Amino acid sequence: MYDIVVIDDERTFAGNGSEIYFRNSSDGITFLAKKLIDQKMHYGEPIQELWLDHDLGEGDDICVVVDFLVLVDLEIERIYVHSQNPTTDWIVKVLQSKYNTSRIPLPILSEDDK
Repeated sequence: MYDIVVIDDERTFAGNGSEIYFRNSSDGITFLAKKLIDQKMHYGEPIQELWLDHDLGEGDDICVVVDFLVLVDLEIERIYVHSQNPTTDWIVKVLQSKYNTSRIPLPILSEDDK
């Protein structure tokens, strides 16, 4: 069971091992879709934290994930948008219509990413 889901193409956070990372939007959506099915079948736990980066490299970004989240009713306790990209304010506003969402500075990175 993962308490923290991170969709970020390059960063790894200094956590406690309860994180799962997805490096592109496709893998992130696949995981979230499976989580949605589990929740709808009443055996999936809510996601405690979902961390989103905007720019996912190689022409990929978080927009398709945001579109997916707006269309479904996924149980997520908190979403953090941690991108350095100033244009991501719209992501926070869109997600706040359904989820407890905020934009924050980058969390503490692991030693490998410093």
